[in-house]
This record gives sequence, C-alpha cells and structure tokens, in this order.
Amino acid sequence: MFEKALGLYIYADTPVHTGSGIEVNSPVDLPIQRERHTTFPIIPGSGLKGVMKQWARDQEWNGANIKLIFGPDDGDEGKSGIAITDAKILAYPVRTMRGVFGWITCPLVLDRFKKEMEMAGFSVDMETPSPSEQTTIVGNGCSVSDTDKVVLEDLVLDKVGTHDIDLSEYLPDNNVYGYIKNKIQKDLVVVDNSVFTNLVELTTEVVARTKIDPGKGTVAKGALWYEEYLPSDTLLYSLLLFSPKYEKDNNGEYKLKMSAEGMTAEVLKLNDQVLHIGGDETVGKGFTRVKIVDGGKNEPEKS
Repeated sequence: MFEKALGLYIYADTPVHTGSGIEVNSPVDLPIQRERHTTFPIIPGSGLKGVMKQWARDQEWNGANIKLIFGPDDGDEGKSGIAITDAKILAYPVRTMRGVFGWITCPLVLDRFKKEMEMAGFSVDMETPSPSEQTTIVGNGCSVSDTDKVVLEDLVLDKVGTHDIDLSEYLPDNNVYGYIKNKIQKDLVVVDNSVFTNLVELTTEVVARTKIDPGKGTVAKGALWYEEYLPSDTLLYSLLLFSPKYEKDNNGEYKLKMSAEGMTAEVLKLNDQVLHIGGDETVGKGFTRVKIVDGGKNEPEKS
C-alpha cells in the first residue's frame, strides 16, 4: 500500500494523441486510448510515468533518485516507488452557440473523481447534480447559454438549474490561465451520462496526415492517414501514489533508501511544468501543463 499521494491534474494546451495502435476496421487509422467499459478517453499511467521520468532526466536530477522513484532503466532489476493511475477526463471542451466553447462533465465523472480522490486521502467538497438526457445544469453566470437553453455542438438542451462546482482550483497556478480559470467557473455544463458519452466519442479532433513525395510534390503512395486527438483545453486527473524504497545491505538487512515523503518532495518539482504527452511533438501536438497537489495519504485522519 502507498504511504503518500499527490493529485495530478493535466490541462491540454494543444491537442494530445495517446494512441492505441492501428485500427483496421475504423475510419480513424490511429485512434486514442479509451476505457473499455465507458469509452471515455484516457492517458495511460505507464505513459505518464515515462514522460515524468524523461522530464527528470532533462532537469538532471540525481540518477539514483530517478531510478528509486520512477523505476530502473530497461534491463535493470527493481521496481519504482511511485504508482501512477490512468489520467481520466474531468472536464471536456465542446463548441457552443454562445461564448465560443464550454466544458462538459457528468454525474459519473464527478462521482468517480470524488471516490478516487477520497480513497487517496483528499477531501473533495462537491455536490453532484443529476440532469436528465434533455436538460443541463450550468455554472453561475454561465456565458454559453441563453435564458433557458444550452446549445452544445448540435444538441439543444434545456437549462434547469445552476451548480457551484469550481474546477478552477485544479488548473495550473500560472497566471496565464487567469481567463480560463474564470471561464471554467461559469461555463462548466453538467450533462447526463449518456449525453457526455456520445459527445466524448463523436467530437474528438480527427486530422488527416500526409507525407509528400519530394520528387512529385504530391502525396506519397499509401501515405494518407487519419489520426485522433484529445482537443485542446481538456482537463484530466490522475493519482501519484508513493511507497518507501528499501534495499538489502551487505548483511542481508533491509535499509530505507528513500522515504515516501522524500519522493513526494522531488515529484512536486514538476508542479506547473510543461510536459509533452503522447506522439507528434514535432508537429506541435501533446503539450500540456500540469498541477500537482499535495495532501493525500493512505489513512485519513481520525476524528
């Protein structure tokens, strides 16, 4: 079991492609990874660990600490001191008739978020609204709705109430996100689970990619494919779970090499950093900024 936990929040500054491989019987050649039972997009924890480990290398961390926290390099023995859960959707951006765009979430997403955060020792004070398939519940001062309707993509839904959910605290601390923080407080729209599922399945970005034959100046034979991306402004969450690392000394006794608190202090250095996640870095995709929140632990405080 883990001793310490950090909350990791990922804000997509550009579209992000975390691929699942080639799909033969799909109009999209390179789709993104999704949960099997919900079809919600995810970023695998294994990929996040690799990204964070590479960032630590780039920052020239102590090599021994990198191996203790993120695990040994290929071919070496041992395991990491950190477990990283898959990053799941918390708020997903969609086009709106008013206010350019807003974010959607749903009761299933919010309840899972609260459950997972509380499992890791975080306190989440948030009421979960329950709209129907034909209705929405919006933030106070919402700019993406008129008097009684909200238009999301091609859906026209009734506005039946307001909520006080504030996801701005999970956005990066950097001052450049001031407008986005203000907007997500107002323009987060809670929709029914089935409506949310349909929108995250049908409104991801699908881009045609090509390779040009330098001799002919035309698309090379067989070099046209379609690639799927999570859109910019998607907000995801994950958990970073830490266990102390012990190593056997020459006398066969186990000695503490790095505590969970020590690992936490190191990983908090990634807070507010830009991380590249997924593929297509050379075409300007996959750039995100992260927020890391301390305060989680295995056993909650006793009252």
